[in-house]
Amino acid sequence: MDINAIRALFDEQERMNLDLVGFKREDTGMVVRYVPPSPVRYSFVLYDRLQHADAAAIDAQIEEQVAYFRTLSSGFEWKFCTHDVSPLLIERLLAHGFTKDEEDSAIMVLELDSLPATLQAPLQHDIRRKHPGDDVSDVLAVLNGAFGEDLSRALNVIYTEMCADPARVSMYIAYVDGQPASCGWTRFPSSGHDFASLWAGSTLPHYRHRGLYTELINVRAHEAAERGYKFVTVDAGSMSRPITEKHGFRQITTMCAYFYSYEHEQAKDSAS
Repeated sequence: MDINAIRALFDEQERMNLDLVGFKREDTGMVVRYVPPSPVRYSFVLYDRLQHADAAAIDAQIEEQVAYFRTLSSGFEWKFCTHDVSPLLIERLLAHGFTKDEEDSAIMVLELDSLPATLQAPLQHDIRRKHPGDDVSDVLAVLNGAFGEDLSRALNVIYTEMCADPARVSMYIAYVDGQPASCGWTRFPSSGHDFASLWAGSTLPHYRHRGLYTELINVRAHEAAERGYKFVTVDAGSMSRPITEKHGFRQITTMCAYFYSYEHEQAKDSAS
C-alpha cells in the first residue's frame, strides 16, 4: 500500500469532492464546504487551503465561514486532517469560539484487491441486509445500546438516504439466537469515486468478542469490491482502530473536528 498516493487520492475524492447525498458542495477557493438540504443536519468545512496562511488570513476565513453559515443552521463543523493542517488553525478556531467536537478519528483504509484471510472466512452468524420499507427498530436498539444514547435522528437520516437511493446505502444487522446484536452500514459514492465508507460497526456490550464486528466488515468489504470500489474506509476511534488494523486496514491520516454553535453567540450577547 502506497500510503502517500492513497492519501492524495483520499484528499481529492473524499475531502475536496465528497459525494454526500443531499449536500451541496461549495468551493470558495480557500475552503470547500458542504451544506445539507435542511438545517436539521450540520454544515461543515471539510477542506481548506490555509496551510501556509498567516494568522490574519486564517482569522478572515474563519470569520467569513461563521458569517456565511449563520443563516443556514444552528452550528457547523470545521474538519481538518493532521497531515496538511496549518499549525495555526486550531489556535485560531479556539480563539473564535469553536470547541473540539468529538474524539479524533483515525482514517483507516483497506485495499479491496487483496483482502486478508480474516475477511474471507465463511460467516458464522446470521447477518441480514435491510431494505427500504423494512423495520429498523432492531438497528436502533443496537445503536442505542452500544452508544448509550438516543440515535434515532442519526438512523433516520441514514434510512431516509437508503430509501431515496438504495444504491447509495447498504445496511446490515447481525443476530445472535434471533436477537439483534450488531449493525453497520456502507455509504457508496457515485461512479468515479474509489472509496466506499463503512459506518457504525456497533455491537451490544454482551455480544462483543464473538467476531460480529469482523463479519460485518467482511460482508461490506466484499459488497464494495463486487461493485468495483478499490478501497473501503473507516473513521476509527480508539476501540475500532486496533480491530481494523488486525484485518489489514492502514491509517493514512487523522481527522479532527471543531464545532461552532450560534447558541454560543446568543449566550455571549445575553451576558454582555
